[in-house]
Amino acid sequence: MEFSYKWLKRYIKTELGPEKIAEIFTEQGLTVDSLEERNGDFVFDIDITTNRPDAMNYLGLAREIAASGYGEILYPSIDVKEDSSCKTSDFVSVEIEDTRCKRYVAKVVKGVKIGPSPDWMVKLLESVGIRSINNVVDITNFVLWEMGHPLHAFDYRFIEGKKIIIRSAKEGEKFTTLDGVERELNPSDLLIADAKRGIALAGIMGGENSEIREDTTDVVIESAYFDPATIRKTSKRLALHTDSSYRFERGADIEILEKAANRAAQLIVEYAGGTLCSETIDVYVEKYEPKRIRLHLSNVKRILGKGIEVGFIKKTLKNLGFDLVNEGDDFLDYLVPSYRVDVWREIDLIEEIARMYGYNNFDSTLPLIVTPGKTKSERDKTISVINEEMLKAGFYEAISYSFCSKNDNLVINPAVKNMVEISNPLSETMSVMRTSVFASLFYPFAKNVNYGNRDARLYEIGKTYVKKDELAKEEEFVSAIAVLGEHNKNWNGKADYVDFYLLKGIIEEICNRVTGKSPDFEEVDWPCFEEGKGAVVKLDGKDVGVLGEFSEKVLKHYEIDFPAVGFELGIERLISCGLKEFKFKPFSLFPKVERDSAFLIDKTVRFADIENVIKSLNIPYLIDFKLFDRYEGKGIPKGKVSIALNFVFQAEDRTLNSEEVNQLHEKIIKEIIEKFGAELR
Repeated sequence: MEFSYKWLKRYIKTELGPEKIAEIFTEQGLTVDSLEERNGDFVFDIDITTNRPDAMNYLGLAREIAASGYGEILYPSIDVKEDSSCKTSDFVSVEIEDTRCKRYVAKVVKGVKIGPSPDWMVKLLESVGIRSINNVVDITNFVLWEMGHPLHAFDYRFIEGKKIIIRSAKEGEKFTTLDGVERELNPSDLLIADAKRGIALAGIMGGENSEIREDTTDVVIESAYFDPATIRKTSKRLALHTDSSYRFERGADIEILEKAANRAAQLIVEYAGGTLCSETIDVYVEKYEPKRIRLHLSNVKRILGKGIEVGFIKKTLKNLGFDLVNEGDDFLDYLVPSYRVDVWREIDLIEEIARMYGYNNFDSTLPLIVTPGKTKSERDKTISVINEEMLKAGFYEAISYSFCSKNDNLVINPAVKNMVEISNPLSETMSVMRTSVFASLFYPFAKNVNYGNRDARLYEIGKTYVKKDELAKEEEFVSAIAVLGEHNKNWNGKADYVDFYLLKGIIEEICNRVTGKSPDFEEVDWPCFEEGKGAVVKLDGKDVGVLGEFSEKVLKHYEIDFPAVGFELGIERLISCGLKEFKFKPFSLFPKVERDSAFLIDKTVRFADIENVIKSLNIPYLIDFKLFDRYEGKGIPKGKVSIALNFVFQAEDRTLNSEEVNQLHEKIIKEIIEKFGAELR
């Protein structure tokens, strides 16, 4: 918003130049974007945040300067004589039908002469980009910028029935505003009307049918308060934004109405002639009660990190218009002025103290953060394991929207019912909540693949939603999708291969680590998987998830040209099978000892069986073992396979010697040979 330095100087007695004033405004949070010299004046372009309508006028800015201790406010003298020979009520009555108008003040000036405004007023208005129209209209604009409250002037001749009615517009009601545009209204709009039709769009713009004209003689001054949300909604819907709506949308001062009307009447009488009728009409729906806030001095120090002198606090808040009504050893009780619509809580008062003290006067310190110990929930432990296993397998976590299109849900499961619909969707593609995480996870996956990432592996931990009665049943899943086939080669030249069995291994590892139990897999025809290429995951006889290769139909829907595999596991379903007890112990400080062994063994032997045998031996000091190589082909007898195992031994209290490690290692070898008919290579 632009403000004139010369105009501002009418309301503040100070020796400060424009540059220093700009510096003060910025320090107080009213950032000056530019200061430009224009026609012998200086113009401030100030970025005033929407929560500070009190600063969107010259008296408000003068108040900010005075509160900083750099001047004294010069309030305009309002002294207008009323003519007792006429009463406002003889000309017009006011009726509030719609209480979205909280207060309405009306005054009448009769016998005016419409003409040009004085040069000084024209220049001041032009300095903020307002074109002069005539003396009466210019005065309402002048008071708006001076005091911050929008006013409107009606030509009394065009008020039918001598009655002003504030009502909601009728459905489809037509109204032509001052800009000559006919607009169609509805009951959400607030209308100023007479006995027959609308004469102004409340808080936004007057009507063409009641505007001030060259032959106007009697003027009705309107000073009112309208519900901010109503004005904002109408202004946005009609794409009609004015200086008036800009203020009303943000919250006007309900207590300044009569003062603003008197100021306008004073100027009209002075520059347009006429007389002011007595007895102001003031219809007040509900009397304003100022908010009372208790400020604790201990909280000021705790929050700002610095003790502020009580004298400074009292002086600052007094200069800003806050009335001190009570005080104690550690508190001050204040009444909030009606123009500070942004101040509701103690923290708001503390913010006022901080900005007037100067943010740059506070030392930079790190806050004291006390983090209490936290016991991990079963869900936390499960998700921690899932994240570890997914990252180990080369997957990246994704976060997608919880809403999708109906077709997204149906392509994953055509039999799905009871979708939760969004009442105000952003678009048709986000009209329902997902019934499977796959429905929305496929979108980032498709983007990765189509942008050339052939190694795309994404997983997401998220919720699904199915309508149940009036509410929605939420269930949390971990879902994963990956491109099927060979991926980038590793450092040793071997290609990384993703298939059904890799996902099966990930699921087994998750289930074992979370529950201590191994899952079973049963072939099943799942709607989103290719026929014969899907399986259900069972744990303790319960269905806990699915995995498989996605069908062509699914891939085509998401415009993916590469085969893909995926799985989905229910978090709560896993937890319901019982959590494995997590035990932690310190790392051993002594060295590990490793041994490798290779065996010729029947191809039909599963590594899981070998693993179970080794575990059953309860070999002391054996902390880990793994299969690191498997080979069949040239040099290996038919029906046989060569496997290589790595064994790791470590003690917690000493360094193991070779002899005892060899004995333990030989025991393992002997058991494998006897149990599986293996041959040591």
